[in-house]
Amino acid sequence: MLAVLLLIAAAPYKFTVAEGREKDADLVIAAAPDIYARVAAFFGGPLDVPIQVALGSAPDDGSWIGITRGTRIDMVLDDQPEADLANTLAHETAHVFIDRLSGGLLDDMGSRGSYFHEGLATHVALIAAGDPSTRADVQARAAAMAQRKRGTFAQLLDPERVGASDGVEAFYALAAVWTGAFLATCGDGAATRVLKALRKHPLLPRLPAAEIWPGALENAGCKMSAVLARFGRELAALGRDNAEPLRGLATLTAKVLRSGASYYVALDAALPANTTLLCRFRFTPKGPAVYGEPRGDRTCVAPAGLSSGKSLWYQLALGDRSQEAVVFAPWVEASTSDVQKLELAAADVMLEELCRIGDAGSCFSIATMAGQARDIDKDARYLEVACKAGHSQACARAGGLSAAVGHMAASAVFYERACKLGSGDGCAEIGRCARAGTCASLDADVAIEHFKNACAKGSLAGCSYLAQAYAEGDGVAQDGARAAAYYLLGCARSHAPSCVALGEMYKKGKGVARDPDEAERMFMAACRHDASTCRVVGELWLRRGVAVERVRALMKRACEGGDEDACDDGLTAR
Repeated sequence: MLAVLLLIAAAPYKFTVAEGREKDADLVIAAAPDIYARVAAFFGGPLDVPIQVALGSAPDDGSWIGITRGTRIDMVLDDQPEADLANTLAHETAHVFIDRLSGGLLDDMGSRGSYFHEGLATHVALIAAGDPSTRADVQARAAAMAQRKRGTFAQLLDPERVGASDGVEAFYALAAVWTGAFLATCGDGAATRVLKALRKHPLLPRLPAAEIWPGALENAGCKMSAVLARFGRELAALGRDNAEPLRGLATLTAKVLRSGASYYVALDAALPANTTLLCRFRFTPKGPAVYGEPRGDRTCVAPAGLSSGKSLWYQLALGDRSQEAVVFAPWVEASTSDVQKLELAAADVMLEELCRIGDAGSCFSIATMAGQARDIDKDARYLEVACKAGHSQACARAGGLSAAVGHMAASAVFYERACKLGSGDGCAEIGRCARAGTCASLDADVAIEHFKNACAKGSLAGCSYLAQAYAEGDGVAQDGARAAAYYLLGCARSHAPSCVALGEMYKKGKGVARDPDEAERMFMAACRHDASTCRVVGELWLRRGVAVERVRALMKRACEGGDEDACDDGLTAR
């Protein structure tokens, strides 16, 4: 729980994390302070109570990523991309604010207030989480509704009917467009004024919906007629802007192919001009979305084990690269017999073909595919092809592979390209190369800048190298406190070497006050993240007289984790 405890105080949330899910929760907890600040800024200030967030707990109906109950949010963690988790936290946080500001009256209105509740939460989440694909998803769903001549205010007041005919997410999208039109017409503070007006006039929510909302907006200094006019114009514009992708989508078909536990959805034809392929899959039509991996411009690869019973549900999306607009195809159900007819002989046949036509991700997948005998020369060739095509991870891997066989000049070239393409680990390694003097074209004095750049990009190795530089005064003024802070940052993100280094600082009192207990806590954190580091804790326990059985169990874990020195079990003789 180390990462949770270190990060939890940074935001007005109280997180609880399901046992064994601490690492999965780190990313959403790290994003929480910024999300809360953005939501609070939209509503005009923070709440007077903390928000309880249970991570790793499934909602009651088992089909949603998150759900709000008062000031408590429950969120699942399984198979959810970081962007979806951040968007869900922002969306549910907005619901808490809406509920508190309205005194719960908006909730009490049921379907008459649902469009405002969900539309406002969706709108705020787009601001707070800032994920372009989610914004594109919302715009595309609304555009599809406009194409079908749907999107009246009367329909917004009947979410059950909209959900039954077009899907609940289409209702959310329409409500978000209405909210955008409302705020553009009435000003950013209008939402908070409406919510507070409901609280001040508790009889208002008892009226029919057609009477509630003109009055609620009037109390906020806004005209309902002006909002509805803008809503109509914006919805029509979305429909026009997305008309061409929608027409192209109507004739687009796909095949589902299976190879072992992997499923592939392959388009039968090329995409329309200026579009790209996005992939989402679900266990059920209404379940939480799971992202697949695009391969080239015609293929999506679903996560293994996605099929539910006899069916695999998949969803295709077209996106305009300039506007990032996404249009979703209708759900298609593929039976097991249909899938089996199209079963591939081997998954790598498709990857080889996609790599051959220039798909960098497929080349990278071939070079890093698990469960196959490694051919270093072949891996290097595929990594080089992927790197030249702009795949940053491939460049970083190619750099490591070149260094492993002693080709340091080539290694430096790959790492430099990885860094330029945005790889934090690439920046970290080029910095290490410069400091060690093995990069012929770089001086040691540029290493620190590379380490700072790497750490800023999220590279744990970069943060660790930077911490080491401050601890030793190598290229910078020696600063033990700053070194400890960077090691702590890496340790909080499950980087075992950072935990060990920080533990050594506390153990020796080097750069920080000597603290054997804190040293042991850091060593234990390392042991949780990487079993090979457990021996140092075992040796500490042995000197302290901890029961031999516990020490032996820890040494066994270290041995199984790859520490050969821990495999020599002489404990019973001591």
